[in-house]
Amino acid sequence: MTGIRENMEAPKLNGYNGTGSSDRYLAKPSGQCCLKGSIHEGEPRGSMVTIASVETYIAIPPENKANGHIVLYFPDVWGLFKNGLLVMDGFADAGYLVLGLDYFRGVSCFG
Repeated sequence: MTGIRENMEAPKLNGYNGTGSSDRYLAKPSGQCCLKGSIHEGEPRGSMVTIASVETYIAIPPENKANGHIVLYFPDVWGLFKNGLLVMDGFADAGYLVLGLDYFRGVSCFG
């Protein structure tokens, strides 16, 4: 009996990126536009708590905006730093309960 994957036709990727090119890649290296970031201003409003031995930043949405959904925020190699905390606060402002887990346990690329 033949497996399902063996009978499936390979996806047609030509022009997938919307440029009409014949590239056969779904993703390419980041361009300059992707490498720009923004630094958020203000002071984090959430709080740090320990959940199952993992330090976790919690940002709670305003009561009148809470939508009942949760965002799990996984920081990158920079760890839980101020800008990331402010990003989580932004998700909370949009109505989400946000849990930012420090799964690197305090170690970042800063050392």
